[in-house]
Amino acid sequence: MAFTSKSSRLLFIATILLHLSVTQADSQPTTGELFPVGDWHVFGGLSFGCNDQVLASGRSEFGLIYLAGAFTDCDGVAANGVVSYDPATNRFAPLVSGGHNGVDGQVNALVVSGDQVYIGGYFTQAGGQQVNRLARWDGEDWHSLGDGVNEPVWAMAIHDDDLYVGGWFNEAGGQSANHVARWDGEAWHSLGDSETNGVNDFVLALAVDDQGLVVGGYFDQAGDEAASRLAHWDGQRWQGLGSGVSHSGFASISALAISGGDVYAGGQFDQAGDVRANNIARWDGRRWTSLGTDANGDIGVNGAVNTLVAAGNHVVVGGAFTRAGSIAVRHLAHWDGSQWRALEKGETGGVDGPVLSVTLVGDELYVGGQFHLAGGNMANHIARFDGRHWRSLGQGGQNGLNGTVTALAVGGDDLFVGGEFTQAGDRLVNHIARWDGQQWHPLGDGVDDTVWAITIVGDDLYVGGRFRTAGEVGANRVARWDGGRWHALGEGEHNGVNDAVTALTGSGDDIYIGGWFTVAGGQAANYLARWNGSAWDSLGSENIFPCCAVIALAMADGELYVAGNFNEDGGSPGNNILRWDGVDWHRLGDGVDSRAWSIAVAGDDIYLGGDFIRAGDQSANQIARWDGSQWHALGLGDDNGVYCCTVQALAVAGDDIYLGGTFSQAGGKPAGHVARWTGDGWRSLGSGKRNGVNRSVQALAVSGNKVYVGGEFNRAGNELSARLTTFVIEAQDE
Repeated sequence: MAFTSKSSRLLFIATILLHLSVTQADSQPTTGELFPVGDWHVFGGLSFGCNDQVLASGRSEFGLIYLAGAFTDCDGVAANGVVSYDPATNRFAPLVSGGHNGVDGQVNALVVSGDQVYIGGYFTQAGGQQVNRLARWDGEDWHSLGDGVNEPVWAMAIHDDDLYVGGWFNEAGGQSANHVARWDGEAWHSLGDSETNGVNDFVLALAVDDQGLVVGGYFDQAGDEAASRLAHWDGQRWQGLGSGVSHSGFASISALAISGGDVYAGGQFDQAGDVRANNIARWDGRRWTSLGTDANGDIGVNGAVNTLVAAGNHVVVGGAFTRAGSIAVRHLAHWDGSQWRALEKGETGGVDGPVLSVTLVGDELYVGGQFHLAGGNMANHIARFDGRHWRSLGQGGQNGLNGTVTALAVGGDDLFVGGEFTQAGDRLVNHIARWDGQQWHPLGDGVDDTVWAITIVGDDLYVGGRFRTAGEVGANRVARWDGGRWHALGEGEHNGVNDAVTALTGSGDDIYIGGWFTVAGGQAANYLARWNGSAWDSLGSENIFPCCAVIALAMADGELYVAGNFNEDGGSPGNNILRWDGVDWHRLGDGVDSRAWSIAVAGDDIYLGGDFIRAGDQSANQIARWDGSQWHALGLGDDNGVYCCTVQALAVAGDDIYLGGTFSQAGGKPAGHVARWTGDGWRSLGSGKRNGVNRSVQALAVSGNKVYVGGEFNRAGNELSARLTTFVIEAQDE
């Protein structure tokens, strides 16, 4: 929860503000350099904003804006969970102490007092020292708050120089403190002396007034008093705010703000006291009132409220809603004391995902959350609104992506990348982009949802995923890019397939697709189908695959290999892997004993990756080789294959097999989510701190002496590389 400003100024009173310009730094060089054998070639961090959700923010007396959340990178600056931003320079800076950057887990709450910054969340270390979910930053170093608390913190507020914290915990400083506690700078105190101190369930929001502390969350009792999701602590005793809030389902309070003696409460509820109130209401000390009129049903907002900021009788509300009163909004709305207003009009107004924090600084709002666009412009998880215009934070110049990479393909000198992202470097791209070795390019208007698979056949690029539109063309989960525009596979409403496509491969004029679908081109096709350029064919899949999904495909010598999550039950002829010779289906021995995620062909051998532990009658940990007649493990004894957990991607480079996934070891040796099998042993990619990447790998592609690696990671070889990186197999020729 963001710390609520006590400024009494009204919002948006300024109609003309200085137009700030964001200067982009020159792009960092990413190609054309000579790399030694085994080196990582990184793409840098994320241009503008942060690489994961911003949950809280606050301003110091020196004008710095502090942000907290789940991020690890802000505009190319490594920042673990907390970062400072200087509006004067438009730059981020990490909070480093003792050589350690930030904290070791998600930060949920932040509050600033003078030049002191307090944070709370899931973390247990700050600056390398034990802090137990709470820490203080003095501008140079991190400090613990006694022994901290025993479970995550979700809310913070300061009153009379004391810090109040709320969350899931029931101990503070080793003493009983039920979900809310006070830190006086030296010791922890519960709110109440008996075993019924505090409240009886989670606390998500705190705010202070002249008389004490207002608490919101999931609870229905405060001390010995009934208190439905809201309570007030005056320093001596607890009291409910009338009869609190309720819901026909389950009610909660996740946001609080106080202005002019009134308490504004937001969350998930449809009743406040005896008044209808949709997710936001006002308490004046005696009774509840809704924000909006009941005559037209224009009360409150139509989704969860996550954050509030108030000044005078003006309130800015952020959350997961799309309507405020009777007007369309995008996750943000302004209550002016009598009616609801959008912060700005138009389809690109507001932000494109849930808002989780709002901080008022002068006449500007700093808005954090789970979004990528603000006012239609790039702004990853954090943006600034000056009353008329949105501004992204940071100077750009990075070449990373703002969402997971799930598919890669190389065509000539170009790398095609697909996934969940909408931004590549400083370009807006919708789930599919092209890297030419120097810069990013969109493919028209891209597609409207995740890309799971890419293949190149001739001069055409085929993509599959969850999307329904490619460019301006209706294209159901599969589409073709001819270099200039998008095409559906099939005509009319029956083009494409009826559910997600997770695999693609091609041979001659034929395109094979696999996934979760059961209809292709209006005809039955269970999880596998073929497009011949003009019509769809099921390959008999409606009888071969009664359940459950095709996840990977590969062609070898004109034959199709199909892998996924299917087995003999229900009449299927193979365990999670099959071969199609153009006429009939064939087993590969006894297959594997669990789901297969990826296939690669190397000469006469078929390599299969997944989450299985047996292939045929062999122990094979998540990776195995089929030689045409039997299965083989990669490696000997207990150290064959990888540990732990899944091989999601495979690629072949010469005699070597590259694999990526969620594993941490290969052949019993450390391997950060990516490794190489040489035929006689395992090798990590890089060594020491430069070994592998820091999160899962979901896609691999090889071109010449480069292995392209895509996934969820943001570091490769201990350097920033957001969701995409390159491993150089051998020295490049200049």
